[in-house]
Amino acid sequence: MLVGWNPASVPNLYGKVAVITGANSGIGYETTRKLAENGAEVYMVVRNMDKGQAAVEQLRKELGPVKLHLLQADMESMSQVQSLLAELRGVRPDILLHNAGILYPGPFRLTEEGLEPTLAISYYSGVLLALGLLDQMKPRSRVIFMGKKVMVVGFPGGKVCTEKHIPGYVQMTDMFERKGVDKVLCVTPMDPAAVQELASRPGLTSPKVELVSDKGGAFVRLLGLELGSQAEGGPQCQRYAGIVEDGILLKVKVERSPAELQHTDAKSMCELWEAVYGHVPSQQ
Repeated sequence: MLVGWNPASVPNLYGKVAVITGANSGIGYETTRKLAENGAEVYMVVRNMDKGQAAVEQLRKELGPVKLHLLQADMESMSQVQSLLAELRGVRPDILLHNAGILYPGPFRLTEEGLEPTLAISYYSGVLLALGLLDQMKPRSRVIFMGKKVMVVGFPGGKVCTEKHIPGYVQMTDMFERKGVDKVLCVTPMDPAAVQELASRPGLTSPKVELVSDKGGAFVRLLGLELGSQAEGGPQCQRYAGIVEDGILLKVKVERSPAELQHTDAKSMCELWEAVYGHVPSQQ
């Protein structure tokens, strides 16, 4: 028993990807449940697809539309582990849990690759799976500011943001490209799940414009732009827009009211950009 641990200590896992073997029963099932409940996208590796599908259906019945993927592999077979790795190509796990394991109780036998089953399932398959996913599990490099010119747009949420503010930046993506803007980050204190839902709406993202959750306010504190008050739903922010180059905040504009859109709209920020970097003529 883990003293001092409780399920409530599991952090928010929205945006994280987990792979777990032996996921349809016992500890594997309960671990899958907690990962999915906290927002993770979970790849469930099972030996028996019928039992796996039953587990998926039960989890969705209990938790709602969670992100679960069912994959089949008998972990005593190294060839099946290799096939599993092929299926996971392109997946970048943040969490890998090798939960599958047995203490083989029957008469002595060897697997098709000549391995003792307990060692094959509990040891060799885990090593093979981990080594096969190692490159895909390397930390995701997200150096947003270093060596880059970035517009940072802070928004509190609401119709003004989703119908006017952010779409204005998306519509001017080509203009930003010509002016040398590397990225437009639209930052909000909204929950990551809400931001993910916003990002799925047409017209709210582009190759240059990215929506970012700053639940807890760490991002605005890092930039020295902590605004508003600490409310029940977390730190609130007014609408602001700034220019950051190589990690340094050069200019920032802040609206006096969350309902205003006078200084931080896309057109105004283009003008501020030109004031900092000079006019860049449009290319036909």
